[in-house]
Amino acid sequence: MRPALLALAALALGVAAPAPVRADPPFTTIEVRAGDVSFSRLYNVRVVSSSDPAIATVEAVAATSELHITGKAVGRPHVVAFTSGRLIGIRVLVRDGGKAAPGPTVDPEALLVAAKKACPGLRVTGEGPDALLDVPPPNAGCRAALMPLLASGHWTVPKTHVSFDPETLSLQLVQVEAALKAAGVTGLQVRYQGAQMMLVGHLSRADAARAAVAVYHSTVGGLPVNDGDLELDGEEDGGF
Repeated sequence: MRPALLALAALALGVAAPAPVRADPPFTTIEVRAGDVSFSRLYNVRVVSSSDPAIATVEAVAATSELHITGKAVGRPHVVAFTSGRLIGIRVLVRDGGKAAPGPTVDPEALLVAAKKACPGLRVTGEGPDALLDVPPPNAGCRAALMPLLASGHWTVPKTHVSFDPETLSLQLVQVEAALKAAGVTGLQVRYQGAQMMLVGHLSRADAARAAVAVYHSTVGGLPVNDGDLELDGEEDGGF
């Protein structure tokens, strides 16, 4: 076992069928060996879910404010959590023993070239670890090219800025509603308050876990998502 305690608290405060393209970049990335457990600190977790439990599972431990992420098989799933009124994503790279962690299946540079063609005004400033991705409001064509770029894992939310206008916010809302329907989540209303996406309703924990992954994978660029008006079964008894 190789513990890897991550300081994710600041991020939480700040901010069957083939899977669809997964758009929203993670806040951070961790590695874990198949068969091992990684410990990641994350406060005020309401719901947490793995996008692929066959690759990695996750358990929230309220007493220690930790996520216990267990590697099951080689792959690149996400762990997604509703926490502190925010939606937090963590990319998990599960590797086999002493081998390197799995990388993206498509060259991120080629995806960046395609995104620049589809998104006039897209800019990368800085170099190396200081590089920042700045994207203008993504119309449908831009969004289609942007999604695989963000899914590559090359960019994280702190390094990505996507602007939105009323038209592109409406497009994003349609995508989120479609993802929730595909995930079989009912009883959840999605609306905007300014540029912030509000989730309103009452869900079981199982539905909330599916909703977290669906919303995460259908938004781009770390759009603020607020679950403060989302009620969950069992929370009156202490949640986790």
